[in-house]
Amino acid sequence: LDVDNAARFLRGRQGEVMAELETKMHAFAAQLKFEQAAAVRNQIQSLARVLHQQSMETTGDADVDIIAVVVQGGRACVNLAMVRGGRHLGDRAYFPTQVGDAAAIAEAPIEVEVLSAFLAQHYSEKFIPATLILNLEFDQPALMMALTEQCGHRINLIFQPQGQRRQWLEMAHKGAEISLARLLSEQGSQQSRT
Repeated sequence: LDVDNAARFLRGRQGEVMAELETKMHAFAAQLKFEQAAAVRNQIQSLARVLHQQSMETTGDADVDIIAVVVQGGRACVNLAMVRGGRHLGDRAYFPTQVGDAAAIAEAPIEVEVLSAFLAQHYSEKFIPATLILNLEFDQPALMMALTEQCGHRINLIFQPQGQRRQWLEMAHKGAEISLARLLSEQGSQQSRT
């Protein structure tokens, strides 16, 4: 992060700096410069962590998982960001397989099918926080009942978060888009080499 950006950030012009970095990240991704896009995304995440630490007293978030699903080109990416003890720990991209097969027989939109499968598999033996923030409207009562029984506490689903949580969801969604674009680009170059 250069000195000018750091100075503006510290003077309270965080939104301006974040918007510029976001534009830069998308420009790199559009030019298929994924390493540079990822570096800018990491800068955005670092700044978001700083912002979050500043606002921790007011948001009071302890444990939250943010999950964004993006489907494109016959592949899906599920990006999971974890907040533990009020701290954003970064995110991780998952690439479920057999998306094309699921789409052929799916009753719900494919993104919802992907999310259902991810929740069922990912949380089968893992800690489930009390709040999940999702980028999809999600109405799967049987699955949520099973997860609630498994973890022993109520799970609150949020689809349209506000404030800090909204920033987290936007970051997770952008992270999913970039990871999926990189995967599709690599697949394409492998096929053309073959």
